[in-house]
Amino acid sequence: MSTHVCLVSAQLIPNVLPVLAERPRQAVLLITPQMENQGRLLEKFFRERGVQAVSYPIPAYDFAGVLAVCKTVIQKFCTTDEPIITLNVTGGTKVAALAAYQQFYFASQRIIYTDTANERILELGDTPTVIPLAKNLLKVKDYLACYGKHYSQVIAGPSPALVRQRRQITARLCKIFLQSPETLRELNYQISECRNKGLQSSCTLAIRHLQGQGAQIGDLLVQGGIATPVMDGQVYIDTEESLFYLGGGWLEEFVYNTIVDMSVPGLDCRLNVHIEWLTPHTPKTRNELDIVFIHRNRLHIVSCKTSGIDRGGPDSPKGKEALYELDSMADNIGGLFARSMLLSAHAPQKASRQRAKDLGIEIVAGRDILALGHRLRQIWDIGK
Repeated sequence: MSTHVCLVSAQLIPNVLPVLAERPRQAVLLITPQMENQGRLLEKFFRERGVQAVSYPIPAYDFAGVLAVCKTVIQKFCTTDEPIITLNVTGGTKVAALAAYQQFYFASQRIIYTDTANERILELGDTPTVIPLAKNLLKVKDYLACYGKHYSQVIAGPSPALVRQRRQITARLCKIFLQSPETLRELNYQISECRNKGLQSSCTLAIRHLQGQGAQIGDLLVQGGIATPVMDGQVYIDTEESLFYLGGGWLEEFVYNTIVDMSVPGLDCRLNVHIEWLTPHTPKTRNELDIVFIHRNRLHIVSCKTSGIDRGGPDSPKGKEALYELDSMADNIGGLFARSMLLSAHAPQKASRQRAKDLGIEIVAGRDILALGHRLRQIWDIGK
């Protein structure tokens, strides 16, 4: 089918997936006044991927008005060479969707609905048909573009090659820190003291004080090129990147390596992603995401915390902030079908776990992180 007609709404992924799956020559976008910004995003997205896009305004709640526009579209785009065009009835208001369905049905046109949750396209009408969607039609960059976000990886951050090169060092450090929370607290304290003194790119750490684990940690940091040894059981950190790694980057890299090592075909995973919001007529906003990946056409966001989110008590403001920020980010960047997970090196208290459950956020904490691959298969069916 070389023409798709889309009812544009706030969630663009149900419009995008059938177009990427079926590769029509053109997309006709039916846009209410309330969805003009989303319509512009969708036009840009399709044109950048070689699909012609043309827009028609429709009223949001005028049944007869939508009928008239749909009749015009059918008359214009149904030709002798292409007698059947496709209506994607997933989006729009209920009034607009019902009117469009009626007009296309009685004109004997093809009508589809995107069942995003179950990864399939439903052909409606007299002979209903189910068409499975390919598992990974989108990359992270594509998905974010649908929500008006410009994506870039941190230029000053570690290259994927370096992250992979030191993954064994990272895994061993991760095991030490997660099995010995007091060691991690002491390390975090020393790094915090350095930063409080204004030292953002260099720091001398008294490794010998790290709960009996100092010698092993020091050796691993030196082997990984993260630190250099100095006298009296100390190591010296001389770059901002290495200080970032010790301050929590090790957990982010462990998660990234775990996902990549699962070798899921087509899965797109990104580390340390900067997001710039490109919403028209509003100031530019920037956010950073620790790990983002696409699996089965759904966006997954993983936030990593190496300091305790509940240090202030069972109803810690810090714990609330971390969870509400992640929930808001998932909604604004990934839409209705995004999934989110919080990884905490220190076990959250009961109140934070309940709050996460209420928000639909998965939590993996403490030593459970070491079995993250198993948890991802269990919770999100990654790799199955």
